[in-house]
Amino acid sequence: MTRLLAAARAGRLTRPEADRALVERFAHRSDQAAFAELVRRHGPMVLGVCRRAARDPHLAEDAFQATFIVLARKAGAIRNPDGLASWLFGVARRVALTARRRHRPAELGPPFSRSRNEPGDRDELLGVLDEELAKLPDRYRAPLLACYLDGRTRDEAARHLGWSLGTFRRRLDAARVLLRARMTARGATLAAGMFAVALAPPAFAVPTPLARTAVEQALGGSAPARVVGLAAVTAPPVARWAAVATALVVTCGLAIGFGIPPDSRTVAPLVRVGPLAPRADPPVDPLPPKAVVRMGSPRLRFETGVRSLDFALGGKALVSGHATGVCVWDAGTGRRLRTIARNENEDLPSTSVSAAGLGRDGRSLFVQAPGVAEAPGKNGFECRGSVWDLQRGEEARAYTVTQDPNRKPPFATPHLFAPDGSRMAEMNGPAGAVWVWDKDGKPVCRLDGAVGDHPDRWREPAAFSPDGKTLFVALLDHTVTAWDATTGKQVRTFGTGKPRPHVLAVSADGKTLVTLSGAVPKGGQKWQRVPEAVRVWDPAKGELLAEWAWEKADPDGHYELFLGVLPDGDVWAVAASPVDLTFRRWSKGTGRVVRDWTAALAGAGPAAVAVTPDGSRLAVGSGNGVIRLFDAATGKDLTPGGGHRDQVRTVRFTPDGKQLVTVGSDATARTWDAATGKEVRVLDKLGPFPALCPDTALVFAAWHAPGRPGKDAWTLTCRDAVTGRERWRHPGILIAAPSPDGKTVWGFHPGDKEVTVIDTATGKAVGTVPVAGLPVGFGDGGRLAVCFDGKEFSGWDVATGKKRFGWDPKEAGLLRGALDKGGADPVTATAVSADGKLVLVAVDRVVVAADERASLYLCEAATGKVLWQVKSGDEFGRAVAFSADGALVATSGWTARVFDAATGKEKAVFGHRGRWCTSAVGFSPDGKRLASGGADGTAVVWDLADK
Repeated sequence: MTRLLAAARAGRLTRPEADRALVERFAHRSDQAAFAELVRRHGPMVLGVCRRAARDPHLAEDAFQATFIVLARKAGAIRNPDGLASWLFGVARRVALTARRRHRPAELGPPFSRSRNEPGDRDELLGVLDEELAKLPDRYRAPLLACYLDGRTRDEAARHLGWSLGTFRRRLDAARVLLRARMTARGATLAAGMFAVALAPPAFAVPTPLARTAVEQALGGSAPARVVGLAAVTAPPVARWAAVATALVVTCGLAIGFGIPPDSRTVAPLVRVGPLAPRADPPVDPLPPKAVVRMGSPRLRFETGVRSLDFALGGKALVSGHATGVCVWDAGTGRRLRTIARNENEDLPSTSVSAAGLGRDGRSLFVQAPGVAEAPGKNGFECRGSVWDLQRGEEARAYTVTQDPNRKPPFATPHLFAPDGSRMAEMNGPAGAVWVWDKDGKPVCRLDGAVGDHPDRWREPAAFSPDGKTLFVALLDHTVTAWDATTGKQVRTFGTGKPRPHVLAVSADGKTLVTLSGAVPKGGQKWQRVPEAVRVWDPAKGELLAEWAWEKADPDGHYELFLGVLPDGDVWAVAASPVDLTFRRWSKGTGRVVRDWTAALAGAGPAAVAVTPDGSRLAVGSGNGVIRLFDAATGKDLTPGGGHRDQVRTVRFTPDGKQLVTVGSDATARTWDAATGKEVRVLDKLGPFPALCPDTALVFAAWHAPGRPGKDAWTLTCRDAVTGRERWRHPGILIAAPSPDGKTVWGFHPGDKEVTVIDTATGKAVGTVPVAGLPVGFGDGGRLAVCFDGKEFSGWDVATGKKRFGWDPKEAGLLRGALDKGGADPVTATAVSADGKLVLVAVDRVVVAADERASLYLCEAATGKVLWQVKSGDEFGRAVAFSADGALVATSGWTARVFDAATGKEKAVFGHRGRWCTSAVGFSPDGKRLASGGADGTAVVWDLADK
C-alpha cells in the first residue's frame, strides 16, 4: 500500500489523468493505484473540510477515513465523476458534521489551527465558506473548487470537467457572484481577489500514515467501528444534491454580487425568480462563529429597526427598509435573500440607506442613500440612489440627485417615491417646502408651504398619485391638499372640519383616496390618540364618498395607524399599540367590515406594516428589527421559525445545566434543551416585567387591571414555570427580584421609597427595606442584598433588614461630575458576585475622551473601591453577570464580551447581529458555557471551555 502511495506521489502513473478516468478504473477494474492517486489528489481538501467542520483533529481524521470509504463503496454510482472534488466536498462535510454531532460539545477539543503563520481568522472565514459552498449546486461549486482549490487554469478546469470554455466561464462567474452574495449576507464580505486567498489549496499535506490508513480501510482493511459508523452516512448523489441546491438558488434568485472582479462585470443574472417553494419548516440556519447552539429562529430578523415594509413579486418576497440597508426576504420561509447597503469604502454619514420604496409593478425597488460631501472643503452634498429589478436580481440603473444651489442647508435626501418611479420627493425641506425631483434626480419643482413650518412637519402623511403627477399631503389643520408635482402649484384642498388624518393612501387607479384619522380622547394628552374613522374621498373633486367609524378602541391607549387600498378596491387599516394590533378590512362597495381581529404584540411597537396584494397576509415590522407575519383573515401568527417575538431579557441555565430558560419582552418564558436548542415549553401572558427565580422553578410577573389608577392597577403573581399554575397574588407590585434561595421575593413599584419583602411560599409581606430600588443582586450565600437607588449603592442584611454599607458611585469615580448638570450618568447594568464581595457596574455615556463611550467597573461591594476599569468605544449593554466561581464576568452590548474577573483582561467576544444584539447574558453552573439573549429574539450558547 505504501508503494502505491509513493508511486502516485512520484507521478509514476503514466500521465495526469482526469478524475473520471481514475474513478472508472477503480470502479470497473478495482485499480488500487487509481484509488491511491485520488486520495493523494483530493486528500488535502478533504482533510481541511473535515477539520473545520469537526472542530477536533481526532474526529477530523475519523471523518477523513470514512469519506474515502464512502468513495470506495459508491465509486460506480457517481453520476458525474468529472465533478469528484465537489462530490467529495459534500460527503466530507456531512460526515464531519455527523462526527461532531455524535460527541457532546464539552468533549470537543479546540478548533484546529492550520498554521502558526496564518492569521487566526482565516479558518473562521473558511468555515463560513464551507457552509456556503455546501449549499451551492454542483455546477457552481465544481468550477470554484477546480480553479481556486485545485489550482487549475480555466482551460484546464474546463477540460477536466468536460465543459466548453464558454460554459465554464459563465458558470464560474455566476458561482463567484452567488458565493459572494451569500458571504456578504453572512457578514463576511470578500473583496475582489479574495477568492484566491480564501480558497487557496491547503498549505499542508496529508500525513502519510493517515493517507495509508485511509487507502487500506477503503480497499477492504478493518476499520474502527466509529469510522464504519460514519461511513454509513448517506452521501447524496450529485444529481440529487444539485436538484436540492438548485431549488435553493431559485428561492434565493434575488442574489446580487458586490465587488465582482473586472472580468465578471458582464455576468447575466443567475436565475429568474420563479414560483417560490411552498411554506415548510425552514432548515436550520448557520450558527454564528464559535456558537454551540441557537434557541429560536433568526428568520425575518434584521440588525436594525424596520422603517418600511412592502410585499414584492406578487407577495413572494418581502422588502424591508432599515437605517443600514434594504433587505429582501423570502416571504414563505423568512430566509434572507439579499441585503442592499452602501459601499463600505464610501464616505457616508452614520446611516447607509435613508429611504426605500417599491414600485407599483411589485418588482422595481428604489433605494436612496444619504448625501456625501462632493469634495473636501466644499459646502455641498451628493445624494445617490439606485433602482433595482427584483425579478432579474440586479441593479437596473443609478442616479445622482442634483441639489439646488440656493437651498440652505444643502443636505437633502428624497424619501417618498411615486408608484411609477417618475417622481420622488423630500417632505422635510427648509421653511416648510417640499422638494420634488424626477427619476434621474433632476429638480422638478418646490412646493412652498406644503407642510407648514413646524417641528413635526416631516411626520406629515403624504402620497403620490399613481402617475406621479399629483402629491397629496395631510396637514395638522385637518385638511388634505393636492399639489401639482410638475409646477409646484396647489390644486385643491378638502377635508376641512374633519378630524386630522394621521395616514393616507391612494388606490392603484388613482380614483380613490382614503384617510385614517386619530382622535385625541377628551381631556387626554396630545400623544394619546385612538383611531376615529376611515374616510373615502374622490381626489379629483375633493368630495367625501364614505365614512366608516372605528369603534371599541381603548380610549387610554396610544396607537400607530397604518392604511392601504388593495387592488380589488377593499380598504385595510391597522391600529397598533406596543401591546397588540387590530386589523380591519372594509368592502369597497358596501363599506361592510369583512375582517376584524386583534393579535398580541407584547413587545416593541410596530414601525411599518404591509399587506400582500391578494390581502391574505399581513407583515408587521418593529423598531428592534423583528418582522412578524399574520394571516390577514384570522390573525394567526405565520412567522417562520419559533422562539421569542421580541428581545430576550433574561437567560438562565437550570441548576443541572441541561436546560436554558429565557424570558423575553414578548411576555413569555421559554425553556430549551441546552444541547440541541429544542423548545421544551412556553409560559405566556407574563406582563411587562417578568422575573425568573434562580432555580428557574418560579416566574414572577405583574398583572394589570384596566381602569384602576397608578399602583393599584398592578398585582404581582407567582406562577409555576412548568405548569403555569398561579400560586398567589400580591397587590401594588410591578417589578420583582427573587432571592437566590427562592424563599423571598423583593417587590417594588416605581415611586415607592421602600421595597416589600414577600414570602415566596405564601405571598404575604414579611418586611420592608427603606430603599428606593430593587436589589441589583444578592451575595454572601443569599444573606446580602445590594441595591442602587440612583445615588447610592447599599448593602442590606436579608435576614434583619439592616443596612451593612453604602457608598456614592460618584465619589468612587464611576460617574463624572462634569456631566451631572443634566442628571447623573446612567448606570446601565449591575451584578453582584456569589460571595457578595464584588460588584460589576456598566456605565453608559461617560464621555471623558474621544474614544470612550462606556466603562465597565469592578468594585469592592462594601467600599466602592475600583479594582479595574475597561473603557470602550462601544456601549456596554443592559446586562452583566458573574460566573458561579467568580472567575469570569460577562456583559451584553453590540457583542457579548467575557473578561477575567481578576485582571479585567478580555477573554472572548461573541456576537449575533444588531444594535444591542446581546440583551442578556448568563453563565452555566460549571462556567464552561455562556448564554446570550439577543434583541432579535434568539438566544445563543457559546463554548468557554478553552477560555
